Amino acid sequence: MSESIRILHVDDETPFLDLSAEFLAQEDNRFEVHTETSPTDGLARLDGQSIDCIVSDYQMPEMNGIEFLEAVRETNAELPFILFTGEGSETVASDAISAGATDYLQKQTGTEQYQLLANRVLNAVESYQIQRELRQYQRLVETVGDPMYILDTDGEITLANRALAEMLGCSRTDVIGLNAQTFIDSDSYASGAELLAEIHADPETDWSTYELTVTTTDNREIPVEINIAPVRTATGTFDGSVGVVRDVSDRQRREKRLEALQATTRQLIDTNSSEAAVDVAIQAAEDVLSMELAAFFVPTGDSPERLVAIDTTKKAKTVLGPSPTIERGQGLVWEVYVSKEAIFADDVRARKGVYNEETPIRSELLIPAGDHGVFVAGTTSVNGFDTTDKKLAHVLVTTLTRALDSSHHQPVDIDSDDAESSDE
Repeated sequence: MSESIRILHVDDETPFLDLSAEFLAQEDNRFEVHTETSPTDGLARLDGQSIDCIVSDYQMPEMNGIEFLEAVRETNAELPFILFTGEGSETVASDAISAGATDYLQKQTGTEQYQLLANRVLNAVESYQIQRELRQYQRLVETVGDPMYILDTDGEITLANRALAEMLGCSRTDVIGLNAQTFIDSDSYASGAELLAEIHADPETDWSTYELTVTTTDNREIPVEINIAPVRTATGTFDGSVGVVRDVSDRQRREKRLEALQATTRQLIDTNSSEAAVDVAIQAAEDVLSMELAAFFVPTGDSPERLVAIDTTKKAKTVLGPSPTIERGQGLVWEVYVSKEAIFADDVRARKGVYNEETPIRSELLIPAGDHGVFVAGTTSVNGFDTTDKKLAHVLVTTLTRALDSSHHQPVDIDSDDAESSDE
């Protein structure tokens, strides 16, 4: 999270605004509270200033909090918005959530309400930033080397690259002369023809993209995205088409993992204990990231002399047996805990300082969770994790760390006898 968190608080009661700004600043020195007494002025401030979270009253003269929220959502669909109001109606709360409010909090007496508000703001901003990071990750540039082809006016392939032949499961020689309907169903072929006709009718139109399923020579179905464009003769007449094919099966799997990881983010933020947060993270490592051998090591005291695994995946308990107690200075887990630097080992046996040189683990990810502990995942094969695995594991541990940093999570209190099963 950035060093400062810019909050816009809108309420028609100036004394209450001043009081809440003072208490929020006391709760977290990163808070920069900007106040407005009307939604109109609040919208104007949003136009000219970057804001991380909006806190708004409900009952105001110009427009109520729901109407203000709807106005905000017209230009910013995801900016955290917390309705902080003395209006305790369940209808108001339901309407707020339906309109896209991030959270709803009823005003109370006493200073405790500001501590609660501060926590809600932090959770909302953290969730928003994590979601934005995940969306940015989804836009990573796809790799080059995509299959491509050229069709004649009858839909037969006149030229194809090796990548297309490999996708279809045959040689380049066998690909030449195939009709596109051999590997594309008739409906998809017709859709492509319609797109080509539209593009040909307007020479200024860019290449068009559509998704379909390609059937290989051994009857495997591959979801793909095809960019198509017409091929024209020197006189401008239609002479066929060119297409670039992209296998999107990995992308679709990644998108599903990202969607599941987003749900995990919400679960972690909503947990009310460190143990529960770690349980959610380990379960996500197993179910979402497909990391069957994973564990979370924690220190055993305020000045730790050892680290123990408090939670592991099911397979880790079966495959690796009892987890070791990591004493000060032993192994990569301790190294990561002290240095706060992640280790991604393609072959852990090749690294110096490994705890067990005969470990069945070959590839290993070790990611620090601040002072809370170390997340460890492994495979029994060399190069068992790819770049996506590493990035998603980092996102998971970052989210877990933020959850464990929250004020309502108490540090894990554990003895070495409480260790679960895992290994390094």
